[in-house]
Amino acid sequence: MEQPAEKPFSCKNCSRTFRKNSNLARHISTHTGEKSFSCKECHKSFSRSYNLTSHMLTHTGEKFYACKDCSKEFKQMSYLKRHMLTHTGEKSFSSHAKQKMVSCSSASKNSPALEYE
Repeated sequence: MEQPAEKPFSCKNCSRTFRKNSNLARHISTHTGEKSFSCKECHKSFSRSYNLTSHMLTHTGEKFYACKDCSKEFKQMSYLKRHMLTHTGEKSFSSHAKQKMVSCSSASKNSPALEYE
């Protein structure tokens, strides 16, 4: 059995631990709300550089990922993957996981359990 990786860097706000100090520094922005990356076009700010890079495509109209079945283009791979489900007939996880609140027999009426169908 492998030993768990050592994570010597700990967040003082939530006690989450990290292997690298740089990962801790990036995480801290989730608590401070710091958004160091700003769009020069519309001045919208982001906490991560890759979010700014993705956002910039809204201004240029560039699209990098094309569907091999219908040639529709997308700016992010995740959008293409979601689109591909329309060709395969599969449903995304969110449509499978209809959530409903049900009373759990072991819980009080004020403490409903979350059930997935």
